[in-house]
Amino acid sequence: MLRTECIDVINGGKAWAFLGSGVSVESGCPSWKALLECVLEKLPTRTRGEIEQDSLFKDSFAKGVISQCFLRVEHHTSRPTLEQCVVEEIRRHTQPSDIHREIASWPFAGYVTTNYDSLLERAITEQSWLSVGNSEEEARKVSGDTSHVVWHVHGSCDLPQAKSSMIITEEDYERFYLEESPALRQLKGLLAQRRLIFVGFGFRDPEVMRLLRQVGRLCNPARPIYAFLSGVSGPEQSGQRRELLEKFNVDVIPYETEGESHWQLLELLHVYGSLILRRNLRFGDPERPCPSYDPETTGLLVYNELCMKGGAKVSENLRGTLLRARIMSLLKHKGQCSTNEIYSGPRSQDHFSSAIS
Repeated sequence: MLRTECIDVINGGKAWAFLGSGVSVESGCPSWKALLECVLEKLPTRTRGEIEQDSLFKDSFAKGVISQCFLRVEHHTSRPTLEQCVVEEIRRHTQPSDIHREIASWPFAGYVTTNYDSLLERAITEQSWLSVGNSEEEARKVSGDTSHVVWHVHGSCDLPQAKSSMIITEEDYERFYLEESPALRQLKGLLAQRRLIFVGFGFRDPEVMRLLRQVGRLCNPARPIYAFLSGVSGPEQSGQRRELLEKFNVDVIPYETEGESHWQLLELLHVYGSLILRRNLRFGDPERPCPSYDPETTGLLVYNELCMKGGAKVSENLRGTLLRARIMSLLKHKGQCSTNEIYSGPRSQDHFSSAIS
């Protein structure tokens, strides 16, 4: 069933989109679990073996707590090594997916994302958008009536460390969500002023569920979060969907994944997109204003197109019309002119005058 209120909220032009990893997976970026595997592959064989035999790592991996697994990787290596491995993997993927392009065309005022990549920015055709990190100074850029920003709340591979701190390990998440970080306070402020539409999150991801629970509690019950969420589409998950709505104020728009693929999300977005006013569309206004042309050059182009290029015979009436247009344009753009001034001037003017006289 289509959520018509969700469509109305998006078409209002003031909502923000909150993008998860499912949006970037279709560009080849790894899922949260796959990113851990990519990081392990980049480590020396001996170091990787030590990590995989670590009892805390094995227990966390079995439970699906990937952020705790990353913490064990950091423990056996170092923070710079962990971040370098993550950045190297994310930067390998440079082309936005069709999901990015679809979302980028919707009239959102801004975007929040937990993804480290900048693929969304590459999909946005307008040049006035700004990438924002999660430092205290950067978070202020999302205050008030801010728009045209892509806010990387979990950090970005393409922003300097002074602006962006990557949220990877369990300790990072606790510092961000439990210690009332400046970015979280700003997120609360954003929720108080705007509607959020979650796109590309998975129900079984514990980090996502932590985020939904945190954010959902901050929302007005009369203004729920709409979430395009995978893993809760069947009738057997109806109880989970009801719990999300009743306890966390999250109204789920479900879809299924096939392996790592979120192609069904794209199909779902196309359905909603058919009822959404694209960012590049305008009603009641021309797509672009009529440009001003130099009158003398325009006159020559018109004459050349009529006579010299096409070999057309110009009637006396048309000659008179062109001459009157020439005189009127001079009077408009230069003010009062004498007869001599009309026939004198640059070489292009002489050509025009002799051609129509």
